[in-house]
Amino acid sequence: LMSLMCVVSLTAMAFSFSAENSDGKTIYYNISKDGATCEVTCNARNTYAGVVFIPEMVTNNGKTLKVTAIGKDAFRDSKELLLVFIPNSVRSIGAYAFSGCVKLKNLELPNSVTTIGKCAFENCKMMTRAKFGKYLQTIGVKAFCGCGYLAYVTFRSPAKIQTQAFDNCEKLIYIYCNTAVAPTIEKPEDTFNYNVYRTSILFVPEGCTENYKDEKGWKFFRYVRELD
Repeated sequence: LMSLMCVVSLTAMAFSFSAENSDGKTIYYNISKDGATCEVTCNARNTYAGVVFIPEMVTNNGKTLKVTAIGKDAFRDSKELLLVFIPNSVRSIGAYAFSGCVKLKNLELPNSVTTIGKCAFENCKMMTRAKFGKYLQTIGVKAFCGCGYLAYVTFRSPAKIQTQAFDNCEKLIYIYCNTAVAPTIEKPEDTFNYNVYRTSILFVPEGCTENYKDEKGWKFFRYVRELD
């Protein structure tokens, strides 16, 4: 049993290489199977803190790799992480990638991100704003569950919003949908809290109110306003 525990522990802490940014912060990476790209991963001590700039390209052993993902658990429980800048090369954010980053306040994803994994930003309790890119396709199960101070969310694509994605986001008051085609709400009964449907203001493009009123989930919002 002890041997098995050691193997699991070592596997969890494994990373391919680390690189220091120009600001002195060290980021850890795993090289993808294609050998040309890599993803940000976690380190043994969850020491990511303050403001972190993820580079678009990183060099390892003289070879330049493109950073295309933020891996599973990469920043998980980094209690002192305040802000992260994600480059326009990142396509996916893995499950639990930022879960428990309790001081992370604002999130703006580049257009390159197409997938947000399960519980990726769960319990980021101080987050107040989240803005998604133009090509986002999927927001995973419980992706923002428990973000108790999240007040502003902006959608810029007709993404699929999976179950409980915004559960327990009681302070969500402004939802901006800058897309004529409404995002798909998988399970309206638990994607947003009941009070969100009753009290939040849903902003939609000019002339698109009826589009949203005809869509599952969005039709439950009491207050709908058109953007200029």
